[in-house]
Amino acid sequence: DAATGSPSSNHWTSSSGNGVLVQKACTNDGSLTGNSAIFGVTADSTRALTTVSLNATLARNVQFDAVTCPYPGTTTVDAQLEYSINNAAFVLVQKISITSSAARFALTIPALAQKDQVRFRIRQVSAFSGRNSQVWAVDNFLVASSERTKHLNESFDPENECNWVTHSDAVTQSFGRNADGDALVFKSTSSPSSIGRFATTIPVNLSATAPTNFTIFESNFDDSQAIGASSSVWASIRGGRITNTPTCKAYGDFQAFFSQSTYPNSRQITTKAFDLTQADMLTFWLVMGDGSKGCDPPEESDFAVVEYSTTVSNSFQVFYTAAYDGFASPKLVSVRLPTGARTSSTTLRWRQNKSPSANSDVWSLNNVVVNGSKSLSLVQGDNSNTTVLFWLLGVYHRRIDLARRPL
Repeated sequence: DAATGSPSSNHWTSSSGNGVLVQKACTNDGSLTGNSAIFGVTADSTRALTTVSLNATLARNVQFDAVTCPYPGTTTVDAQLEYSINNAAFVLVQKISITSSAARFALTIPALAQKDQVRFRIRQVSAFSGRNSQVWAVDNFLVASSERTKHLNESFDPENECNWVTHSDAVTQSFGRNADGDALVFKSTSSPSSIGRFATTIPVNLSATAPTNFTIFESNFDDSQAIGASSSVWASIRGGRITNTPTCKAYGDFQAFFSQSTYPNSRQITTKAFDLTQADMLTFWLVMGDGSKGCDPPEESDFAVVEYSTTVSNSFQVFYTAAYDGFASPKLVSVRLPTGARTSSTTLRWRQNKSPSANSDVWSLNNVVVNGSKSLSLVQGDNSNTTVLFWLLGVYHRRIDLARRPL
């Protein structure tokens, strides 16, 4: 919603020659309000918008609204979100289809993109023919970090009585010329309290704040890493091999490609046991094909499952199924690990549902990442050395020793 023209340099790199202008939303149905980034109203040969470099170490999602504009001949537009680290080549996050019905896209940022100096780019990949052809708009672009817990949130507009046990010699009212709404104002009353002026909150849990994210393990096979004793991730593979020349390619260079006959057993790849007690998300790239012509569309009966096994269960439990109709082209999968998989010794396995003949019903797997999250202590150390800083009206602050005067 900045000024009309080029996108703000605070958030975006130069868009000159990339077919985008900031102007009033191109729809009249109220689906987008204010200004939007409009693609296709210039005669440029490319259509893309790139963020400035960001610190995305705690980022989890990219969210934005998108819709096609009512220009003659405009139909569905194919675009994709990409990322680049330290100005390297852009890497695909996910492909999307934009229609005349405004939609909000919330795309998971892969663990490999959760770095410093990351740029995100949204780019049109479907064909267009010059100015005012296949016009579309993007608005409300957000790169969101991990959700932060609000232990207590009070603006006094109006006062939330559920936040407070009591307060003495205080009223809620406007205060000061530069006040932002009402405040809790301490002042004399007809019967002042003998113990002074104070406000007491309800009990508040200060044991944790927002989670911090970290990678438990990842494998992109680019080092053609071995399976078994010499591998840090993979325990075994059956019916497949690590190669950079698969006939059906998931994404990237080296990957696990499954095309060998394993009858009567199924094709599969299994990790070593990991401590997943703090695990959160599993992401990976997957593609499946019939195999008769390399990576042609898979058959209806084709699907693969992801399973977990623990030292407690001693058997594999399915927690994700990749259906045939969703993986005719490479797709990034992001799935939250179930509670039962979060143990100190958990094994993950990708397995095909049947035992096909050689070079039939093939599939590829790559960029496997398991992310974890843990809470950081808000109050650390012995209480005798712990202090809390209070700011009153943005001017006065007070430091309290919790050992002498507990809250």
